[in-house]
Amino acid sequence: MEKTPFDLDQRHVSQWESNNLEYSRLGFASATSYVFPCLSGEILTMHDIKPLALGLLASSRAILTLVGIVFGLGGCVEPPASGTAIIEGSFEQPLVVPQVVAGSTHPTLVAHETDVALLNDRRTKVYGYHAGILGPTITANTGYTVRVRLENKLGRKTNVHWHGVNVPPEMDGHPEQEVAPGSTFEFVLPIEVRAGTYWYHPHPHGLTAHQVVHGLAGFFIVHDDEEAALGLPSGEQDVAFVIQDKRFASDGELAYAPNAEEVMSGYFGPYLFVNGVYSPVRSVATRWYRMRILNGSTARVYNLALSDGAAFYVIGSDGRLIERPESVDTLLLAPGERAEVLVNFSSYPVGAGVYLVSLP
Repeated sequence: MEKTPFDLDQRHVSQWESNNLEYSRLGFASATSYVFPCLSGEILTMHDIKPLALGLLASSRAILTLVGIVFGLGGCVEPPASGTAIIEGSFEQPLVVPQVVAGSTHPTLVAHETDVALLNDRRTKVYGYHAGILGPTITANTGYTVRVRLENKLGRKTNVHWHGVNVPPEMDGHPEQEVAPGSTFEFVLPIEVRAGTYWYHPHPHGLTAHQVVHGLAGFFIVHDDEEAALGLPSGEQDVAFVIQDKRFASDGELAYAPNAEEVMSGYFGPYLFVNGVYSPVRSVATRWYRMRILNGSTARVYNLALSDGAAFYVIGSDGRLIERPESVDTLLLAPGERAEVLVNFSSYPVGAGVYLVSLP
């Protein structure tokens, strides 16, 4: 059986040990310890930094690219409808990392319309919960209560659904629980779920997909003591990104107007965006990375893989961290699904390239 760098079964987690190289060690059920390098404290030179880019390859549909190590996503499952084949990007725009807001600060989400440069520097009307498209990443700890205030400045009804989080029914953003234009609502969320990657999005009747496509969505990340004991990659090595396909009208504005066939088969767009950026790039270091991936598309399914066929490790799914890492070379994500994976960039030489691709 292949040895993996983590065992997420809490019964088998040992105390961290550090030596002068400042690496850490985890105990396994087999009573054998394995080294998980680059988790804490080491000093890297500039030559250790590799750029990460998110994008689409023509044949393998890249979404994310690491430059230096080029890391992208490609090969998306093609939809049945015509005119929705993926259009390749150039991986030149920097990846935008959403602002992280602690749930303990009682954050406010302001749903509003704004305009940003989405494609070819052309300004496009989008929705967001803060300065631009999408919303901040809200963090919370198990056992605490989070209060989030929603201000609706959209000019149409909306609400917030806390996807995957077990909250009281009256706080869950049911389609009938709508917040009228100009109104506010405070969500009181007792956090009882385990550590994991969750997300929030609007859920008004008949408008959910329209508002998500235009930008109303964000991560809701929960931490707990069990997760902290694992010493997983954190800080800049903990990257959350949402993958969305989008379609544009002839005037350059986002389009979401499915016809009768698309209502049944799905509404697909030819442009893939990561955290609201078309084919972006990000620098990464020669370390292990924890990647929280959300399929925020309305219909497109992604069959994720690394372009060089290297294995990566699934450590979490929709609900929480899984019992132990699973070494895989592909990962299927349907709309709304999340996965947490570990990717080891320490073995790549500086200047190498690898894409995160979506295979047919």
